[in-house]
Amino acid sequence: MKVRVLGCSGAIAKDCRTTSFLIDHDVLVDAGTGVGDLTLDEMKDITHVLLTHSHLDHVAALPLMIDAIAFQLTKPVQIHALPGTIAALKAHIFNNVIWPDFSRIPTPQAPFVSFHELQVGQTLDISGKQIEVLPAVHT
Repeated sequence: MKVRVLGCSGAIAKDCRTTSFLIDHDVLVDAGTGVGDLTLDEMKDITHVLLTHSHLDHVAALPLMIDAIAFQLTKPVQIHALPGTIAALKAHIFNNVIWPDFSRIPTPQAPFVSFHELQVGQTLDISGKQIEVLPAVHT
């Protein structure tokens, strides 16, 4: 397993990117501004996005990344998060005011993204990687 740190800062400045990690080539953990350093080809290889929580420094680049690769996708990018994080994304970002609702376009049957609720303690198997869902202790 290869972990690439794209960003680990809580704010932006020269050479400071907010939190995001690329696991191998297909799993993104958080979608901070570090995602902007990926090429379009690297972005379109991402099939799963795991979000630790809904703070902007962890989700800011998600709508921009999906927009950049949307019409190259052959299946939805799977976004995994706790129910509260998914609710916040739908209410405050993917709401057709701030950004289009990519879970309903280009069609509800074949959207650009799909949301998958996680539960603390759950273990996921994504591309042969075992991922345990832990609570984010963060203010």
